[in-house]
Amino acid sequence: MILTGTPAPHSLKDLWSQFTFLWPNESLLGSRANFETRVETAPDPRVLSSQLASELRPFFFRTKKSELDLPEPQTRFTPISVEEVPKRQRVIIRLLELKTLQQARALKLGKKDLMLFSRWRRARAIRLLQACSNPGLLSIDLPELAVDDGSLSSDSAFTGLLSGYLDAEVPAKISWVARKASELVNGGRKVVIWATFIGNILLLESILKGLNPLKAFGGVPAYEEEDDLDEESRERNIREFKTRSDRPILIANPGACSESISLHMVCQDAIYLERNFNCGQFLQSLDRIHRVKMPKDRPPTYHIPLLPCAIEKSIDRRLRTRQQVLYNVLDDDMPVLGFDPDSTALDDDADLEAIFNDVLKEIESAASKPTVGSPS
Repeated sequence: MILTGTPAPHSLKDLWSQFTFLWPNESLLGSRANFETRVETAPDPRVLSSQLASELRPFFFRTKKSELDLPEPQTRFTPISVEEVPKRQRVIIRLLELKTLQQARALKLGKKDLMLFSRWRRARAIRLLQACSNPGLLSIDLPELAVDDGSLSSDSAFTGLLSGYLDAEVPAKISWVARKASELVNGGRKVVIWATFIGNILLLESILKGLNPLKAFGGVPAYEEEDDLDEESRERNIREFKTRSDRPILIANPGACSESISLHMVCQDAIYLERNFNCGQFLQSLDRIHRVKMPKDRPPTYHIPLLPCAIEKSIDRRLRTRQQVLYNVLDDDMPVLGFDPDSTALDDDADLEAIFNDVLKEIESAASKPTVGSPS
């Protein structure tokens, strides 16, 4: 038996190993190679997911959220206008987008080392995410990616813009999240803030220090040591968040906490400073405040600010598609959380290429339009 809440968080390819493990001699999905080809060549993943749901329905059981008598979640997307973004951040985002487009074209024309090119794309996608949430992070190296796209502060185009950045202005999304968290806490509510980058967790902790926030991310030890009960740990911080009225804010990283904590009895508000392309972590984080036995008169509310930039639009579009694919497979009626402007850890290399190409298209589209504060 396999028990899972998100059987295909990255791709429909995830299904093959699970069903083949359960029925190794029946070949429900055929050989791995044939199934991967089927997934990769499908014109529309959402159509394929519906087909797979019909084929696999006799072989799995799903308990839907609608069967658990839970309150309907509310999602509040808040677009941040260009005029609300501080001037230096506007310039940094546009400059980084244009340089990314220029460098991608040059590297594609002359690329010889495919592994190096892949690492550059991964690093640049992270840099674009950082520019949207906090350009101050661009001065920090990315040694884990082993690619020379580390500190942009050594790039002459960014030197003056990044020097003393956080002394000059507060990034738009950081400012919005701090205001929204304060507003909710002053209204008597507890709040979990989800942030991807450690630098942003520490910055929010500093800005919100008057509200005595707690942290839960990989840099904080997971459990208390018996011989040092005064040492900070995720276990202790989560317990204090749930039991103490003077600790109303938990700033957490989805990679460290999206599957391991239940906050629904005391907290019904989640703020997303930033999201990445990891749909599994995003869906798991949503469930931290939407679970069985939660107060029926206090539905979970997700607060998500959006910046008008290429990487944010690409993330939102891809997360919506992946949610729809997963819910089609599960025959689930959960709403897909995404922002439609008309009604807005990266995966394997093939997926990264598709993501990056999508970002480049957004940049190309934006490059032809004037933007307040864009460099000439």
